[in-house]
Amino acid sequence: MCPHSGIAPWARREGPSMAQRGYPGIHAGVPTTQYLRSASVVNGA
Repeated sequence: MCPHSGIAPWARREGPSMAQRGYPGIHAGVPTTQYLRSASVVNGA
């Protein structure tokens, strides 16, 4: 996983449903740490 590769490489890999889940937070201006933490939770689940 390379979070620096793009806005949401994990979302792109998982699918549009995952992307929709992460985008709102990113657009809202959520800290990168929070965004990355959410990504880990999604992948962990």
